[in-house]
Amino acid sequence: MVIFQVPLTFACPFLLPAQDVVYGIACVNGLTYTVGMVMGELWLRRRFGKLGSRRVVKTYVKTGVSSVWGAAAALAVALVVTHYIPGGIHRAGGAWLTLVGGGLLGLACAFGMMTLLRVHELQPALSRITRFVRRT
Repeated sequence: MVIFQVPLTFACPFLLPAQDVVYGIACVNGLTYTVGMVMGELWLRRRFGKLGSRRVVKTYVKTGVSSVWGAAAALAVALVVTHYIPGGIHRAGGAWLTLVGGGLLGLACAFGMMTLLRVHELQPALSRITRFVRRT
């Protein structure tokens, strides 16, 4: 998929307005990743048979839902900072507060939602955190 990703990425500054180039590059990256994943799945399924992809797709969906909740929490922090801090996110203090507070709260919400949705791949991290908390 790199053969498509590189030219499309280089075309973004010429095809999109300057303020949208970063969004275009992110879209190209996500689109080529998804197409590559689907093509790889089809090729491997034809070659080896069923791969248990349903579990992978369920994990992606759960992670996506959790990420939306995390992004909403980070957006809420940005809105609170914009409304209550003089200068909002456009001054250094508000920008740092939004970055650190929104990042930490967004991460905590995404991690919490993935725990509630029982994302299996999260179990090693959860067991490690649980052991750490029990020791202290």
